[in-house]
Amino acid sequence: MKKIFVIDDSIPTLKLIHKILKNSGYKVFEFSDASTGLSQIKSESPDLIIMDIEMPKMNGLEALQLMKRIDPNLKVVIMTAYADLEKIHYFLENGVMDFIAKPFSLNEINTVLAHVFSEEDEGASQELFDRRLNFVSNSPEIKACIDKALKVCNSDLPILILGENGTGKEILADFIHYNSLRKYNNMIKVNCAAIPRDLAESELFGHERGAFTGAVDTRQGKIELSNKGTLFLDEIGDLSPSLQTKLLRVLEYKKYERVGGKNTIETDFRLICASNKKLDEEVKEGNFRQDLFYRINTITLQVPPLRERKSDIEPLINHFLNQYRKKFMVTAEKISKEALEILEEYEWSGNVRELKNVVETTASLTVTDTINTSDLPRYIYDAKSKNPYTHLFESDRIIPLDQLEEAYIEFTLEKLSGNKKRTAKMLGISEKTLYNKLNKYHINP
Repeated sequence: MKKIFVIDDSIPTLKLIHKILKNSGYKVFEFSDASTGLSQIKSESPDLIIMDIEMPKMNGLEALQLMKRIDPNLKVVIMTAYADLEKIHYFLENGVMDFIAKPFSLNEINTVLAHVFSEEDEGASQELFDRRLNFVSNSPEIKACIDKALKVCNSDLPILILGENGTGKEILADFIHYNSLRKYNNMIKVNCAAIPRDLAESELFGHERGAFTGAVDTRQGKIELSNKGTLFLDEIGDLSPSLQTKLLRVLEYKKYERVGGKNTIETDFRLICASNKKLDEEVKEGNFRQDLFYRINTITLQVPPLRERKSDIEPLINHFLNQYRKKFMVTAEKISKEALEILEEYEWSGNVRELKNVVETTASLTVTDTINTSDLPRYIYDAKSKNPYTHLFESDRIIPLDQLEEAYIEFTLEKLSGNKKRTAKMLGISEKTLYNKLNKYHINP
């Protein structure tokens, strides 16, 4: 019988996990603080430790370091109710087998234990590890998005991810899947905008042999392949009206038939959708079914554009540089302060995807270990000289501060499509102060 230590300062959590593990045939030891659990490791030699991160006296970070000194091969699973990616990354990079997001389910506990105690393929484990660490961000907006994602990753509620092209919607979908209890099963991705209309139904639902001209074999569809895993429908706003109707039926009844088939197939998948369109407006215009919109809009995650989270630019550059250097022999290892400032001022209409392309292109052409301003693509370097305030400084005349402030407020309002709340936030002032300045300068956005 395998021994499992459970360390958590929450007594109700200890009792719940004890009951789950005991019913599954494990011998369980409960500890309400890490130091007591540590003192028993040598004498009891546990097969696994399940431990909370946030605890008084000694937290999970300190406890893990001491555990590894006692037994470097000790298997550890952590629990957390907080979306602190830096801590989770530290644990996963330092030998932790897995982590469980609170609140957790009976299924998740059993799934994680099955993984921990199985002889899993090393390559598959490394791929899973890499996927779980693939989201890079320092911005409060993204951290709030991740926090919400972690809270719902183990539910079966549909998730709708909204944001501009290139903001990282697919990466967020990956993050949700690979941090959920479905992570050991398939994640099937479908770009609804790229499927030819005449093949879309077969692509999603599969077909039977002879169902149409060219159907020489029976084929499984994406929905069938995603059974027990996750189905990611990218750009769902481009799904045809007929397929919207059929998808709604699958979501409601978890059953469907292949094209040309008579047998009903039952399915169990978690749906994640993404769109760069405002689906509520598409509903009003009659382009998207209202009932399907309500069905997939249970949990909504909004990924802000890169221009609204400039603090992410430097860590993303370092991440892409490290990735690129692992794949190809390039000399570039870092970016100069001056070049970074130019990239932070750029508007990034293509968002993270554009930044990645710029980093990889620049790294390929740079002959030193540092990316300098002269290495940047010309269109980005030139954009710096197109500052809308340049004309205010072209003469020797001193410009009154009020004129500069008025011009900057007008420019910011225009860039944010007249959104006063966001404008005030970007300017670092209250909405009341912004309204006072709008009245002062007679600005009517």
